[in-house]
Amino acid sequence: MNSATITKQDAIDKVVQAFDHDVQKFPVSGPDNMQTGYHGLFDKNGKVVGTRSVTDDYYVHTCDDIVELATAAINTFNGVADVKCSFNHGHRLIIEPPEDVRKAVYGTQDNIFGRLVINAPYVSGAVDATFGLWRDMCSNLAMLRMLEGTTTKIRHTKSLDWKMDNLKAEFANLSNGWNEISDAVDTMEDNRVILKDFLDSVYGGLKADADARAIKAHEKRTELITLRLLKEHQQAGRPAIGSNFEVSGWQAFNAVQGHQQHKSIKRGNPTADDRIWKSFDDKLIRKAERLALVGV
Repeated sequence: MNSATITKQDAIDKVVQAFDHDVQKFPVSGPDNMQTGYHGLFDKNGKVVGTRSVTDDYYVHTCDDIVELATAAINTFNGVADVKCSFNHGHRLIIEPPEDVRKAVYGTQDNIFGRLVINAPYVSGAVDATFGLWRDMCSNLAMLRMLEGTTTKIRHTKSLDWKMDNLKAEFANLSNGWNEISDAVDTMEDNRVILKDFLDSVYGGLKADADARAIKAHEKRTELITLRLLKEHQQAGRPAIGSNFEVSGWQAFNAVQGHQQHKSIKRGNPTADDRIWKSFDDKLIRKAERLALVGV
């Protein structure tokens, strides 16, 4: 966690400087300048933004929209430790609250911190604001999507303007999502699961007619996840695990979440930040979240 707290105005200035130009929407023409009804999105250098064309009723959010959303988000905290900005076919922000928004899950090593995340991709997706958690033990940023009051989103339609105003107003409630996250993590930690059963429920068990390749892949994944869990188990100073390998739902969830984020995402040579963003809506992570909350 960054302990060098910056002021709200510093954080806002950082967002303004990071996003200094708007994406423009221009018509896409066919042969002989034939009108197609489709449009492309382009940055200030003429580079295409997004992975496909959009229709005429697609509304492009602006840098001013993002600055206003970030300002509203920053204002929900008593102070700001940092704000991280990036652009990849859309705007991405991670707003880090002060250290008093902190929770110890187990002992002194397994701590989590709140993170307010704004993801505003162009073309593929909505403007999405989520209160997530950062686990310092494994440097993972995770979203608990099943919880009420931790996520809000709007789509790129002509109503985006007035919905933006509603979204800014909702940040005050969204920041309260940290309480929901804290309660959910406590529930996961209290639940006990058998790791093998948990992984079979997430990924599916090994089929009786599985070939050698499927068996090898299954065994390798199980080994990697188990080693990840054991490393964190020891780092947290937890007691020895029994022969049936019963662990807390919190441990099992993080083992799957960490594996999916760091080992399973390979396409396109992703950076560490890409892995974080791509894992937010991973279906297997969502399944692990649900199982950790109910126990298996």
